Amino acid sequence: MPNRLAENDDDHLHVDRPALPESLELPVLPTRDLVLFPFMQAPLLVGRELSMQAVTLAGATADKLLLVCLQRRADDEDPRLRGSLWEVGTVATIVRRVSLADGRLKVWVQGLRRAEIQSLTTQDGGLRATVTLRSDEEDLQSRASELGLPVMPALSVLAVQAEAAALQRQAREDLERLLREGKLRSQDLLPLLAECDESEPGRFADLIAASLHLPVEQAQSLLSLRNGPERLFKLAAAFKEQHKRLEDNCQRRDY
Repeated sequence: MPNRLAENDDDHLHVDRPALPESLELPVLPTRDLVLFPFMQAPLLVGRELSMQAVTLAGATADKLLLVCLQRRADDEDPRLRGSLWEVGTVATIVRRVSLADGRLKVWVQGLRRAEIQSLTTQDGGLRATVTLRSDEEDLQSRASELGLPVMPALSVLAVQAEAAALQRQAREDLERLLREGKLRSQDLLPLLAECDESEPGRFADLIAASLHLPVEQAQSLLSLRNGPERLFKLAAAFKEQHKRLEDNCQRRDY
């Protein structure tokens, strides 16, 4: 079964993001306890026949693409039915794979794009999905409506843009302080966030979500949101809660 390994198991690996068609058919790698976000890298231990087959099929292609998708029930040993998986997963590429002495595989994957499952089929003991990519809509109008801002579209959009930009700046400041104080080990996160400008709240949110230990249900809920700004607003509350938890834990360790 795919299990996420420890964060410091291996250094992050760089891989370019290939251009993808809007619809494609991919082998499926179900996970029990990991939600993979775009831009996120994760090492997995793969042991189930279903998952081994997905890695084998993906590894035989040029781009080594597969769909990483969370199971609805972690104890489901054979999640082949449509209702066994969440509808939204992440198209990922296999960066590296190693065969282990016990017969399992150790696989490093990097998330590329959100994708929604349209259909599932079984083939040669494996599971394949036809998926459509989800564009990361930086749709500010829905957030403006929720905030009860003026009806004029230009004013609404500017107000939400300003709120999203402020959240990004605050998150950067909080992360810098946590790193300085040794409360966060993701040293490579800030350079990645520096590559995001204020017009990419969705990408910014995904990078932070990938570095937090969110409950799988909460992580899946974030992954399923199509609206980039909305992901950032929801993630800000989760980040604030985890930030407080980190500080509380460090204070309890002081003597």
